[in-house]
Amino acid sequence: MACELGQTIDFERFLEERGDTRFEAFRAHYPRCAECSREVAQWSRLQAALGNQVARPSNHPDEALLVSFASQPDSLEQAARWEISSHLYDCSACQSELRLLSGFDLAASVRAATATSETDPQALTRRLQEALETTTETIRGWLREPALAAVAAGLVVAAAGWLWLREPGQSTAPPAGLQHAQNAPEAPVEIAGEIAPPDTGPQAPAEPVAVPAPTPPVRHAEVDEQPGSTLADAREDSARERAVAPSPTDTTPRAIARTQPEPTPAEPLAEPIRIAALFPDAPIRYASPDSSLMGSASVRSFGVSRARGPSPSLELRVMAPEHVGWTAGATPTLYWQLSEAADLPLEITLLPDAQVEPLAEETRAGPHAAGLHSLSLADIGLRLEPGVVYRWQVALVVDPQRRSKDLRSAAAIVWKTPGGAPEAPATHARAHQLAASGYWYDAFAQLSTWLAAEPDARNLRAARDALLVQADLEPADDETGR
Repeated sequence: MACELGQTIDFERFLEERGDTRFEAFRAHYPRCAECSREVAQWSRLQAALGNQVARPSNHPDEALLVSFASQPDSLEQAARWEISSHLYDCSACQSELRLLSGFDLAASVRAATATSETDPQALTRRLQEALETTTETIRGWLREPALAAVAAGLVVAAAGWLWLREPGQSTAPPAGLQHAQNAPEAPVEIAGEIAPPDTGPQAPAEPVAVPAPTPPVRHAEVDEQPGSTLADAREDSARERAVAPSPTDTTPRAIARTQPEPTPAEPLAEPIRIAALFPDAPIRYASPDSSLMGSASVRSFGVSRARGPSPSLELRVMAPEHVGWTAGATPTLYWQLSEAADLPLEITLLPDAQVEPLAEETRAGPHAAGLHSLSLADIGLRLEPGVVYRWQVALVVDPQRRSKDLRSAAAIVWKTPGGAPEAPATHARAHQLAASGYWYDAFAQLSTWLAAEPDARNLRAARDALLVQADLEPADDETGR
């Protein structure tokens, strides 16, 4: 980047802390600098593209609620389930936790190890060791969350302690019912939680209770556990809950079903639509509103240096129509132009027409580059009142002790609320409709915003120049002279 000021700017921090006073000079600079405006536009598009991929920094569900949501969703109230599902749609961190919880079933591993150990104590040790190793790999990613790590550690310690505290003299012979079940022909495994009703007849032989086979966590086939799985899948899974209600004793986590596939992040992001490519070919037409609000045909004035300023040819011009210009919002952006660079303090004032004391004063130290400059009322926390005419003025302070030497340019503005509710235009036609409706300030600001993102767009620049000519102003140039 050739721009010296742009080389000193952290663009990511600028977009996050745009209102910080440290970036005051750069806020005024980048709309006029082709390199800086292009860099701001690229960072803005990148920030918008990554906006849905970044986990939100706060308001995460409590870890205990997330565990209940994964293992026993019916234990939560419907409102709580809906709130967690909505949060999971955007939070990648909680999506990862939910996947870990859905794939973790230490209890099933312990049950399998216990069933094997009744006949083979050494097999118990092997199975438990395998279960602990698998569980350790599963919960490795939980160490970043203290509460989840504590739950996992508690389960591991409880399983090991249960084996350690078994009575030494306890018989390892399998119960008669279990032995009978093992010797019986292979039969379909009964569903966990379903127990056959006992036979109360006096001569009925004792039938063993079927031991539920260890089952892995129930998942829908759509949940992608492969290395290529995406956060988009988890968002869709969480947003559309299709889990089947578990039986009273069924505690296996159930994943949330997905109804439609999502594109993977590996696919390239679509190229942002450029306004210049869609901009209308029709010429922009400004419909001048009633100019009698202040009782004169012209309320605009320009400042020319002559012998008072640092250069005889220095001119200061506000970008505004001759009459009271309309704006459709309470916080418009005001623009002015310097014909040459000036190393003088610059002062912007705004006051209602019927008052003498300014409503707001903004002072900017020099130097100031040649070209367009701007001030957004939103940046200084100021809002206009509807229907009130305001005068605004920009002044270069030549001599602070003799303010009569100031180089001044002034105009007038009023917040005119649109009548009725017109249909919103397409984005690329917005400037045309604003101009046709009489909102000169907003049409000029819209074109200038687009040009900051696409400084080489000739059709956008031609439309802005045409709007200036219709207000009896000369075409505006940025620092590069374009």
